[in-house]
Amino acid sequence: MRGFWIRWDDGVISVGKEGESSAFLTYADPEPFGIGYFGVCTGWGASGEWLIEAICVGGHDRYVNPSAPPPPSGVTDIGDFCWCDASGGVIPPGAVEGGKDDESLYVGRAYHEGALLPGKVKPGHAVCYVAWGG
Repeated sequence: MRGFWIRWDDGVISVGKEGESSAFLTYADPEPFGIGYFGVCTGWGASGEWLIEAICVGGHDRYVNPSAPPPPSGVTDIGDFCWCDASGGVIPPGAVEGGKDDESLYVGRAYHEGALLPGKVKPGHAVCYVAWGG
């Protein structure tokens, strides 16, 4: 298994290898925007574990020196999840809420044009919306 980290700070995305503090990839968004939600998934038959640092899911003070690696902090284990079949707008028990749009939205996935794509389930519409073709 290969470990890596991803960091977002004021519109700068950095990616590095587990155990290394320097990034091997960095991108600065010229028009950064705030992040309200984030999600993670594996694809193409991959499996693994996601560890989300506690600093990512709660308020925190800015780092004194942003060029230095962040101080060690606790890791939040978000537990084990599995996909289950559902249709007709039925939301399975324990479904992961992914946002709101006049009602709760849930994390889902659906096949479209031969690809299994992540999406959002809006119970009132009884469908899973996926991004396709821009």
